[in-house]
Amino acid sequence: MLNLFATLQNRGLPVFFVTLTSAELSRWTCDLGAILKQQGDCRYESDIPNIDYKEKCEVLKSTPVTAVQMFYHESIYFLS
Repeated sequence: MLNLFATLQNRGLPVFFVTLTSAELSRWTCDLGAILKQQGDCRYESDIPNIDYKEKCEVLKSTPVTAVQMFYHESIYFLS
């Protein structure tokens, strides 16, 4: 226990560091489902993970503002 206190005294408190990328958005099926529904493409929730990566990228590129808003809300939810 004394080693822990000595380390904290010498080095200071540890820093928590997280890197979030928009590449994670292609894994969030609920967000992709919402964008597809907004575009009029009604797929079952179980079919969305089976969409290939290229098509997911095309869906996200077709509505960049919506994708960024959803990424923002997901990252705020992650941090809270």
